[in-house]
Amino acid sequence: MRELFETSGGEPLFDADIQDLKKEQDTERKRHLAQWELDFQAALCETPAGRRVLWWLLNACGYFERFEVMNAAAYGYLAKRAIGQDIVDVIGAERVLQTLIRTKRENRTEYER
Repeated sequence: MRELFETSGGEPLFDADIQDLKKEQDTERKRHLAQWELDFQAALCETPAGRRVLWWLLNACGYFERFEVMNAAAYGYLAKRAIGQDIVDVIGAERVLQTLIRTKRENRTEYER
């Protein structure tokens, strides 16, 4: 049976470090994803333009809408709303709320000028 996994010289046919390589790649992938999420949050929450885009995205996705009737059209709206929910999940509900309040305050100030 050993001959299935070793060369004639007794060296393994398969790289024993493959699991370590996979773990290393997985760690690197998670690090990139975490950085992407931080960039996403910064882009949408830390500038007035980003906050307006966040507000627009959530409105466009129907995130604030309630659906009482379930029919084919409602399922389409719920799919769009799920995108809005994904955005909120990445940023965090509390930070989204703070961002939207800040956006309202900024817009009120802008219109009063």
